[in-house]
Amino acid sequence: MEMYIQLADKARAFRADPEVREALERSGVYGLSEPTLAEGEVPGRLPGRSLRVRGTSTPTPRPLATTITWISTKAVQHLIS
Repeated sequence: MEMYIQLADKARAFRADPEVREALERSGVYGLSEPTLAEGEVPGRLPGRSLRVRGTSTPTPRPLATTITWISTKAVQHLIS
């Protein structure tokens, strides 16, 4: 139980870190909770639409990749500190 409490404290500290919050905002991670289908739409039954992800042939923009790497590094730092 002690390990769980320690990890929970570290997770709270990570989420409260202003730099982490700013990086998460920049990365667009908060937008992932917004639905992409309109009410009543069902994947696979969209008229005239393909389920192919747009822009998959385009590499991730460098600033976003750098931000995500930074967030991962910061998470490990919070975990081991």
